[in-house]
Amino acid sequence: MVNNALCHHTGGPFKKNTISYYILHDRNSGSMAINRLSDPDMKLTSEGGSMDTTMGPTEGFGTFDIVSPYYVDDWPHLICMDKCCNSFVFYRVCEGGTGLEQIGEAETAVGFDSVQCFTHPEMGPCFLAYDYESGHAEMGSIGDGDYSTVKTYTMGSKWTNLIMYYDKHNWPHCIVVSEYGWSCNRILCPDEIEGSAFIWQQLCTIEPGDTPLGNTYSHFMSWTFHRKAYFFAYDECCGDAVVFKLGKDCCTYQEIWCDNIGEGKFTVITPFYVNKNTYFMCGDMGEGRSGYWAANMIDGSGITNIRETNWSIANWTRFSSFQMPEDWGCSSDWECESD
Repeated sequence: MVNNALCHHTGGPFKKNTISYYILHDRNSGSMAINRLSDPDMKLTSEGGSMDTTMGPTEGFGTFDIVSPYYVDDWPHLICMDKCCNSFVFYRVCEGGTGLEQIGEAETAVGFDSVQCFTHPEMGPCFLAYDYESGHAEMGSIGDGDYSTVKTYTMGSKWTNLIMYYDKHNWPHCIVVSEYGWSCNRILCPDEIEGSAFIWQQLCTIEPGDTPLGNTYSHFMSWTFHRKAYFFAYDECCGDAVVFKLGKDCCTYQEIWCDNIGEGKFTVITPFYVNKNTYFMCGDMGEGRSGYWAANMIDGSGITNIRETNWSIANWTRFSSFQMPEDWGCSSDWECESD
């Protein structure tokens, strides 16, 4: 089954003049907390960096299955999914990450197992969602506390992972993983979607035996570095992990690093950025264990364990990362950076 926590993307390429935050959620109690990376000069050292709590833990939020960040006018928001109630709840992150303002809620056709947010150059903030049992897939545009369905369709294959990524022109793409391997796709523009059965143009398919780790990975994540999409995949059953990038045609891939980092290492992973370096926040949600991981994509050295520590509260069930402008009062200066 698709697990939204295992295939996370922050919504677009790294942007300068921003600070990384992450939001923690406990599905059992409905509480949330927001933490900020307080040391913007964090280097790849054993000391790591420090985190400041800007909100919470605060109760009274829903018992969500999915918490996915998206951006409106470059400002971070959240779309949350309650699968049992078939509903979305929308929040705007307050300045400095000091709280969440609920701005709307809406019923959905089904309860989704995955909701991946992305920025479409012509439609703004959008989502791609999927229900494993029914095969119902849906793309929608996200408004001011609501959403509008762009296209729905039913998939015959069972998606086990769904990951969004961007090409060098910042155009959204996705990789759909199923029992048939990979389907690499370019998200269409509105005029193309109107006359198409799907919301994408399929660029290629890759057989299961020809994919990294043989299509058995449980975690799949993407980020952008030097206008290139990079990916990290991990199999929690055997511990194999790989970092790779796609070729110029987006139909082939190149492995940069591959190793076994140990089975059952973590259950949730999300990227965050410091001085254009990509870090991985990894957590074993249930054991209260978390760690910082770093990727140096310049020399292909792969992933280096920087620091491991325990959550001060051990009952968080998931977390997600997002970027917030350093200058809260001037979000228009949040300029796009190619790295």
